[in-house]
Amino acid sequence: MENRDKLITVAIHTYEKALILKTLLEKEGIPVVINNVNLIQPVISSGVRVRINERDLPLALKIIE
Repeated sequence: MENRDKLITVAIHTYEKALILKTLLEKEGIPVVINNVNLIQPVISSGVRVRINERDLPLALKIIE
């Protein structure tokens, strides 16, 4: 993987907030991966990492702000 394709964490939230942010970013064409989800009870997950490609960071920060 090139440096430009490296996944970086842009936010750490509860599961619900991570899903909202994931939806917002994906609507703008930014692929998102979420990590650290309790697979048995995702609703109680905290510390869920929202990760994107490093090259998408400038656009993602504009959306998050």
